[in-house]
Amino acid sequence: MKFEDLKKNLKLEIKTAYLISGSDIYLKQKAEEIIKDITIEANAELNSVLFSTDKLEPEKVIDACNTMPFFANKKLVVVKEYEKKKSDALVKKIEEYLQNPNTSTCLVLVSNEGSNYFDLLKKYAEFVDCNSLNANLLERFIDNELKKSGKKIEFIARELLIDYCNLDLSKINMELLKLISYLGDDDTITVEMIKENVNKDLEFEVYELTEALCRKNAQDTYSVLNTLLASKNSTSAILATIYRHFRRLFYIAVSEGYTNKELADKLDVKEFAIKKASGQVKAFGAVKLKKINDLYVEVDYKTKTGKLDAEAGINFIVLKILNI
Repeated sequence: MKFEDLKKNLKLEIKTAYLISGSDIYLKQKAEEIIKDITIEANAELNSVLFSTDKLEPEKVIDACNTMPFFANKKLVVVKEYEKKKSDALVKKIEEYLQNPNTSTCLVLVSNEGSNYFDLLKKYAEFVDCNSLNANLLERFIDNELKKSGKKIEFIARELLIDYCNLDLSKINMELLKLISYLGDDDTITVEMIKENVNKDLEFEVYELTEALCRKNAQDTYSVLNTLLASKNSTSAILATIYRHFRRLFYIAVSEGYTNKELADKLDVKEFAIKKASGQVKAFGAVKLKKINDLYVEVDYKTKTGKLDAEAGINFIVLKILNI
């Protein structure tokens, strides 16, 4: 189920287990809060238990699940995945438990982005998709958050904020808090405020770089590139993101007959990203995109063997693309 459907489904029925997964940290936190608010009717401190998979004894989780709630109908047990020191025994114990769960306990499993640690439990738990929301839902979120503070945002400024944050709600929320504080007595967030105060996501900066390369505009290309290289992102991360972007463009270019949704599913991105990329795909064409991807393979080899550093590799690729 999508995050936006969670509250409605919880009001109809509270399942014995939920698996929260996705790329948006803010959404995962909100999903956990929503489940807790609806599940725990009384004595919240006594009827909710939080575990991390770090150095965790599986028996403690199962004991917590099997313990009855304290003067309430439900209790909540949350297990958050920790990046290291995860026990396979925990997943096996939870699987055994979920075959005959305590109906008065709601078990919530929170996985890391891209992790398959809890995958074995998908057939027992209600899956909550916390990947990025679509643009329409993000627009509603921004408007609602600003309304709480008696503030507004210009239409173009709102679209720019979503683009700069690459549809990541946790980033949008953080930037909104900053913008509201910056507004002071003013009531409207403008395009100029977004440009001056919002940190651009690396994916968006690479998109801007590619747009300039599409136009063969060397001045704009190096203006964007210099800003990109001066950012807090490592040159290795920038190089990898550039390659990932052009690899996606090439895949779209050679995948005739697929809908935007089908391409988005195959590439594990939002449909919005496919629509945005379509203009760049047409500008380059499949042949040039193949040359660019081959060029990256060459640069990747040279950087990994010490013949080029990452920054030199980025400049080499950009110069070559401008002259393709």
